Amino acid sequence: MLECIDLGVNYAGITALSHARIKARAGEVTAVLGSNGAGKSTLIRALAGLVPATGKVLVDSKPLAGSAETRASHGIAIVPEGRQLWPGVTVEEHLVLGAYARIPLLSRFRHRPTPPVQADLQRILGVFPALRARCTMDASLMSGGEQQMLAIARALMASPRILLVDEPSIGLAPLVLETLLSTLRTQAREGLTVLITEQNVKSVLPYADQVVVLRHGRVVFEGLPSDTGGDELWDGYFGGAMT
Repeated sequence: MLECIDLGVNYAGITALSHARIKARAGEVTAVLGSNGAGKSTLIRALAGLVPATGKVLVDSKPLAGSAETRASHGIAIVPEGRQLWPGVTVEEHLVLGAYARIPLLSRFRHRPTPPVQADLQRILGVFPALRARCTMDASLMSGGEQQMLAIARALMASPRILLVDEPSIGLAPLVLETLLSTLRTQAREGLTVLITEQNVKSVLPYADQVVVLRHGRVVFEGLPSDTGGDELWDGYFGGAMT
């Protein structure tokens, strides 16, 4: 389980996240919803150790601190907003790089993934069969949906316990997004803790086990998807009906 207590982030004196308290449980998808500028990406970056933050982050009730690299070593992986793939790097190379921390130093120099990494590569390609036919392709030449698949697959290659996914819907067709969200829910059912930030409420809600709503950097709602009510609730939190 991933938990944050009174998590706060300030940028040059401006509060981006304030006293956030969130629990994301293993085996579940936690959807953190909010409009643009609500603090969703800041939350992801704070949990991953990418920005300085106050408060506490806990994994299985044990405090987690230190750099992003330290947190990654404790099983946290991030799928960043915008995918952040590298042009000129193939799909397979991206996937192997996702497991970089798991490859012994000598094998890195020899560009030789270990057998466990090779086995995980085949497993992940089974989860995302569309990527198998693209293994030798420059990732920057793929469609937006395929690139988002690759960004998620790259994070899964780290064998994480906790997966943080930031705004996966950006630039994706609804059917592609539904496929990706279904895959993430399947991964959660296999024991992964999945936390997704999203402003596309209608798309993500059916795949969520619990919902957190951020507004102006504060948690204003936490509960089950069935507790969210209808458009009246979203009028209050988003300033408009569900999108």
